[in-house]
Amino acid sequence: MPASYSATGILVVALSVRLGLFALLPPSILDTIAQRVELSTPLTSYHRLKEGVFLYQHGISPYDGGVTHQAPLLLAAFSAMDYLPRACHWLVFSLLDVACAYWLMAIVRCKAHQTLPKQRKYRLQQTLLDDWQLAVAALYLFNPYTILSCLACSTLGFVHLSILSAVGLAMQGYGVASMAWLAFASYLDYYPVMLVPAAILLLQQTRPATSSKLLFGWYAGLFLVWLLSLLVVSRVLMGSWEFLDATYGVILTVPDLTPNVGLFWYYFMEMFDHFRAFFLVVFQMNALVYALPITYRFRHHPLYIVFALCGIISVFKSYPSFGDTAFHLAFLPVFRELMPYYRYSFLVAQVYAFTGALAVAFYHIWIHVGTGNANFFYAITLVHALGQIMLLIDTVYAMLRHKFCVDYPRYRQCKVVQT
Repeated sequence: MPASYSATGILVVALSVRLGLFALLPPSILDTIAQRVELSTPLTSYHRLKEGVFLYQHGISPYDGGVTHQAPLLLAAFSAMDYLPRACHWLVFSLLDVACAYWLMAIVRCKAHQTLPKQRKYRLQQTLLDDWQLAVAALYLFNPYTILSCLACSTLGFVHLSILSAVGLAMQGYGVASMAWLAFASYLDYYPVMLVPAAILLLQQTRPATSSKLLFGWYAGLFLVWLLSLLVVSRVLMGSWEFLDATYGVILTVPDLTPNVGLFWYYFMEMFDHFRAFFLVVFQMNALVYALPITYRFRHHPLYIVFALCGIISVFKSYPSFGDTAFHLAFLPVFRELMPYYRYSFLVAQVYAFTGALAVAFYHIWIHVGTGNANFFYAITLVHALGQIMLLIDTVYAMLRHKFCVDYPRYRQCKVVQT
């Protein structure tokens, strides 16, 4: 069977599974999933989005009251869709996942054709490439975290689709469109700004004869133009700049301490107010400080930079969810050549499995049963973060080891021993 038919089949099955679950599950269960703190955050909650749309349609600022934190363009888009049946909303969120899988397959194809000269012997044959891109798409589409995030109608899918579109277009040399999508991702959630240098490095691989400084200046300026244009359009829609504080201000200052799978909420809930400003700077810098060294160290592997930074964002952002974890894991099978060098695969898989189950149980014990406290849930989120950090460390080691083996093939069979 041709690969195009197989790819279409996987996408259709994944879309059917999501729409089937939306149609078959009782509304009470769908509402419960949409309100799970592991899947929805104050920045991505569908219920908060609907509240903002209601206020927007009635001429009231959607950001009054501190409930809605979604970007103005999302509010305007869902306001236009509000008169459509709810099934249309289900279709939109299902198509987001399908589109993400499409771009993942495109990224795998581009990566296979853009290998460095020393890596060409590791390039996949066409048959294996077709099978591998299907596997990458299937692993993303049928990841339980991905499906549950879709059922929760998390608006995080718009961010992920924008990032994948930007990366895929950059690998194909479409710089203007790539910067537009990356600007939109940064407009929705400012952390993707960290990916701008990686996207420019991907574009540089398609234009090796162009001066790197000229290319960086041009595309960085283009990114800023797109981002400022989105902000100006939002200002026109809202009639004021109030949305800046309600979106980016919330991400930076973390005023909403709703529990989530991140590291911020419990820490700032227990902290004295006069320490808050200092530790806000420390926590936010912790999310950003890794971008420069990782980008410089792996500057010849910009796609890996995207993978690593997405992992760092999923751990250290203000309001993460299991959807961020699923997005980071989506890049893992893209780097097929790194798999022989992973050391903690089984342990990390067990951590994800246990924390996914125990997070639900501990939250129930804390909130619904009342026999536990916040420490129960926060402890399991710390273990979840530990698993993500272990995966990051393992992938960095695997990338460095693979690079060493490519540069020095005679040492490929040697074992690394620490003394």
